[in-house]
Amino acid sequence: MTAPPAHASSSRVQPLIALAHLVVAAAAVGVVLVLLYAGTRPNAELEGGYAVVGGMLVLPVLTFAAAAVACAVARSKAPRRSLRLSIALACVELVTAILLAWAAWVAVASYGEFAPWRSPVVVPALLLGAAGTAALAQARRAPRQP
Repeated sequence: MTAPPAHASSSRVQPLIALAHLVVAAAAVGVVLVLLYAGTRPNAELEGGYAVVGGMLVLPVLTFAAAAVACAVARSKAPRRSLRLSIALACVELVTAILLAWAAWVAVASYGEFAPWRSPVVVPALLLGAAGTAALAQARRAPRQP
Protein backbone atom coordinates (compact mmCIF):
# COMPACT_ATOMS: atom_id res chain seq x y z
CA MET A 1 0.00 0.00 0.00
CA THR A 2 1.44 3.38 -1.00
CA ALA A 3 1.18 6.52 1.03
CA PRO A 4 -0.80 9.43 -0.41
CA PRO A 5 1.26 12.28 -1.82
CA ALA A 6 2.25 14.99 0.64
CA HIS A 7 0.13 17.60 -1.13
CA ALA A 8 -3.02 15.45 -0.67
CA SER A 9 -3.00 15.90 3.09
CA SER A 10 -2.02 19.53 2.55
CA SER A 11 -5.10 20.07 0.38
CA ARG A 12 -7.31 18.73 3.19
CA VAL A 13 -5.77 21.16 5.67
CA GLN A 14 -6.08 24.24 3.44
CA PRO A 15 -9.81 24.78 4.07
CA LEU A 16 -9.21 24.61 7.82
CA ILE A 17 -6.41 27.16 7.60
CA ALA A 18 -8.60 29.47 5.50
CA LEU A 19 -11.41 29.03 8.05
CA ALA A 20 -8.99 29.89 10.87
CA HIS A 21 -8.01 33.10 9.06
CA LEU A 22 -11.70 33.98 8.65
CA VAL A 23 -12.41 33.30 12.35
CA VAL A 24 -9.48 35.50 13.38
CA ALA A 25 -10.74 38.25 11.04
CA ALA A 26 -14.28 38.00 12.43
CA ALA A 27 -12.97 38.19 15.99
CA ALA A 28 -10.85 41.24 15.13
CA VAL A 29 -13.82 42.99 13.52
CA GLY A 30 -15.87 42.18 16.61
CA VAL A 31 -13.22 43.67 18.91
CA VAL A 32 -13.08 46.86 16.83
CA LEU A 33 -16.87 47.18 16.84
CA VAL A 34 -16.97 46.74 20.62
CA LEU A 35 -14.22 49.34 21.07
CA LEU A 36 -16.05 51.83 18.86
CA TYR A 37 -19.39 51.20 20.53
CA ALA A 38 -17.99 51.35 24.06
CA GLY A 39 -16.05 54.52 23.32
CA THR A 40 -18.97 56.44 21.87
CA ARG A 41 -21.46 55.83 24.70
CA PRO A 42 -22.38 58.88 26.79
CA ASN A 43 -21.04 57.27 29.96
CA ALA A 44 -17.84 55.96 28.32
CA GLU A 45 -14.90 55.56 30.62
CA LEU A 46 -11.45 56.86 29.68
CA GLU A 47 -13.01 59.87 27.93
CA GLY A 48 -13.69 57.99 24.70
CA GLY A 49 -10.23 56.43 24.54
CA TYR A 50 -11.75 53.17 23.39
CA ALA A 51 -13.17 54.91 20.32
CA VAL A 52 -9.76 56.32 19.45
CA VAL A 53 -8.11 52.89 19.68
CA GLY A 54 -10.98 51.32 17.73
CA GLY A 55 -10.72 54.03 15.08
CA MET A 56 -7.00 53.41 14.71
CA LEU A 57 -7.61 49.69 14.26
CA VAL A 58 -10.43 49.92 11.70
CA LEU A 59 -8.26 50.07 8.57
CA PRO A 60 -5.76 47.33 9.54
CA VAL A 61 -8.54 45.01 10.71
CA LEU A 62 -10.64 45.53 7.57
CA THR A 63 -7.54 44.96 5.43
CA PHE A 64 -6.85 41.72 7.31
CA ALA A 65 -10.49 40.65 6.90
CA ALA A 66 -10.44 41.39 3.16
CA ALA A 67 -7.22 39.40 2.78
CA ALA A 68 -8.74 36.49 4.72
CA VAL A 69 -11.80 36.47 2.48
CA ALA A 70 -9.59 36.69 -0.63
CA CYS A 71 -7.48 33.81 0.69
CA ALA A 72 -10.57 31.65 1.19
CA VAL A 73 -12.04 32.54 -2.21
CA ALA A 74 -8.78 32.09 -4.14
CA ARG A 75 -8.15 28.67 -2.60
CA SER A 76 -9.70 26.76 -5.51
CA LYS A 77 -9.22 29.24 -8.35
CA ALA A 78 -5.72 30.52 -7.65
CA PRO A 79 -4.00 28.28 -5.11
CA ARG A 80 -0.65 30.07 -5.44
CA ARG A 81 -2.25 33.44 -4.62
CA SER A 82 -4.13 31.85 -1.73
CA LEU A 83 -0.87 30.43 -0.39
CA ARG A 84 0.87 33.81 -0.53
CA LEU A 85 -2.08 35.48 1.23
CA SER A 86 -2.10 32.73 3.85
CA ILE A 87 1.60 33.29 4.56
CA ALA A 88 1.05 37.03 4.94
CA LEU A 89 -1.95 36.47 7.24
CA ALA A 90 0.03 33.95 9.28
CA CYS A 91 2.83 36.47 9.77
CA VAL A 92 0.34 39.07 11.01
CA GLU A 93 -1.21 36.49 13.34
CA LEU A 94 2.19 35.52 14.75
CA VAL A 95 3.25 39.13 15.32
CA THR A 96 -0.06 39.82 17.06
CA ALA A 97 0.35 36.66 19.16
CA ILE A 98 3.83 37.79 20.22
CA LEU A 99 2.50 41.22 21.20
CA LEU A 100 -0.37 39.67 23.16
CA ALA A 101 2.01 37.24 24.88
CA TRP A 102 4.19 40.17 25.87
CA ALA A 103 1.12 41.99 27.24
CA ALA A 104 0.17 38.87 29.19
CA TRP A 105 3.71 38.61 30.58
CA VAL A 106 3.62 42.24 31.70
CA ALA A 107 0.21 41.72 33.31
CA VAL A 108 1.27 38.52 35.07
CA ALA A 109 4.45 40.20 36.33
CA SER A 110 2.33 42.91 37.95
CA TYR A 111 0.15 40.42 39.87
CA GLY A 112 2.83 39.71 42.47
CA GLU A 113 2.32 35.97 42.09
CA PHE A 114 2.58 33.70 39.08
CA ALA A 115 -1.03 33.40 37.86
CA PRO A 116 -1.14 33.59 34.05
CA TRP A 117 -4.73 32.32 33.97
CA ARG A 118 -5.84 35.68 35.36
CA SER A 119 -4.77 37.52 32.19
CA PRO A 120 -7.52 37.73 29.56
CA VAL A 121 -5.02 37.86 26.67
CA VAL A 122 -3.37 34.47 27.26
CA VAL A 123 -5.95 32.43 25.35
CA PRO A 124 -6.12 34.78 22.32
CA ALA A 125 -2.31 34.82 22.21
CA LEU A 126 -2.17 31.03 22.21
CA LEU A 127 -4.90 30.70 19.57
CA LEU A 128 -3.31 33.27 17.28
CA GLY A 129 0.06 31.61 17.69
CA ALA A 130 -1.43 28.22 16.86
CA ALA A 131 -3.27 29.53 13.79
CA GLY A 132 -0.22 31.37 12.47
CA THR A 133 2.12 28.45 13.09
CA ALA A 134 -0.27 25.98 11.44
CA ALA A 135 -0.63 28.22 8.39
CA LEU A 136 3.13 28.60 8.01
CA ALA A 137 3.66 24.85 8.46
CA GLN A 138 1.02 24.13 5.84
CA ALA A 139 2.58 26.64 3.45
CA ARG A 140 5.95 24.99 3.89
CA ARG A 141 4.48 21.61 2.92
CA ALA A 142 2.69 23.00 -0.13
CA PRO A 143 3.99 21.70 -3.44
CA ARG A 144 6.41 24.08 -5.15
CA GLN A 145 5.57 25.35 -8.62
CA PRO A 146 8.12 26.99 -10.92
